[in-house]
Amino acid sequence: MRNRKSNLNVLLAILLGSGLSLSVNAEDQNDRWSMLCENGDVSYCNLVGRKYVATGDYQKAITVYQSACSHNSGEGCSWLGTLYMNGQGTRKSIRKANELYIKSCKMQYGQGCLKLAQLYEENYEFEQYRSRAPEYYSKGCSFGNAESCMNLGALYSEGISVEIDRNRAVKYFDQACNNKNGLGCLHAGELSSEDYDKFRHDYKKALESYQKACELAVASGCTALGLM
Repeated sequence: MRNRKSNLNVLLAILLGSGLSLSVNAEDQNDRWSMLCENGDVSYCNLVGRKYVATGDYQKAITVYQSACSHNSGEGCSWLGTLYMNGQGTRKSIRKANELYIKSCKMQYGQGCLKLAQLYEENYEFEQYRSRAPEYYSKGCSFGNAESCMNLGALYSEGISVEIDRNRAVKYFDQACNNKNGLGCLHAGELSSEDYDKFRHDYKKALESYQKACELAVASGCTALGLM
């Protein structure tokens, strides 16, 4: 019994030692990333910034993303805009967020274009720019942002700020789907299974889209697939 207890104590010590080692390694990694960021490597600034956001240390995140943005990082400007938008680590300023999203989008960072389009579409302070949301969703989509493609498809599907165009809607839903956006697959399937004006249903296309949606863990896609 004594030997068994001794063995358990040894095992516990090993496990605790491993945890301490992992903690020390993580701290060393953060220090190294911070040093690389300070030396002008913007990609590491963004990594450090994400860690600060994840731990809720928004003031440090602001400082890091300011550095990244000043060094022409679209990701850094986009994240900085979101922090201003939410008032995290700084005074809330939607106007400042708008400026940063514009800067990010100009740097061809798709997420920045997405955020800008959402700001214009959803925020009453920018209601006069709502008609420009499709323009920025289109830019975000062209820069590889799947959610931008999906949202643009939704605008064409519902006729919001643009004329209804089911063919364009399916085109953009497909682009979202091909970039692993499950909702894009689902909506492509839904439109392809309908008849609308000159738009005719495509059973094979709908089946393929629902299959992709299901594979991307969209439950509605699995349900629709089972009903076909």
